[in-house]
Amino acid sequence: MLKKISIVFISILILLIGIVNAYAYNVYSFKQNFYYGNVVAYKWGGTWEPYQSAFETALSDWNGAQSDFQWGYSDSTPSGCSDNRMGGVYYLENANEAGRCQMAYTTSSYVRAWCEINQFVCESKTDTYRRSVANHEVGHAMSLAHNSGNVIMNPNRDKNFIFVPQSLDISAVCQVY
Repeated sequence: MLKKISIVFISILILLIGIVNAYAYNVYSFKQNFYYGNVVAYKWGGTWEPYQSAFETALSDWNGAQSDFQWGYSDSTPSGCSDNRMGGVYYLENANEAGRCQMAYTTSSYVRAWCEINQFVCESKTDTYRRSVANHEVGHAMSLAHNSGNVIMNPNRDKNFIFVPQSLDISAVCQVY
């Protein structure tokens, strides 16, 4: 009798454990160097509208969503910090990519992260769409890799619906920094 109860108990336990969803967020092994407190410096890579506005809003979205990592503007790259440039524009026809974050890094930290929007894809899109692209690219500069689900780091998200960092994106940044 005790053996049957134990088998039933273990079976129920296995069923319950199998139902629990675990979600592992993909992050890079390298990260930004703070130049004071928890602030990382950036400068503008270009001043083209409406693309700079999309990045201004994205940086504000990330700064407002959490306090472990903050972006701060600097005219020049502070000593010992990576060269972060936001708001650049490139034009790549027949491409599915709406933006890119060109990164150079050592095994532990960034050397540079340049975030840009593809004008070919985004010029006829809404401000919300461009904001989503900018938030995604800034997420890469914060050590976040592509992920699935309803997160800003999903490259296949609906960019008119998911345009700000989601709770899993924010948790991942807080985990890294």
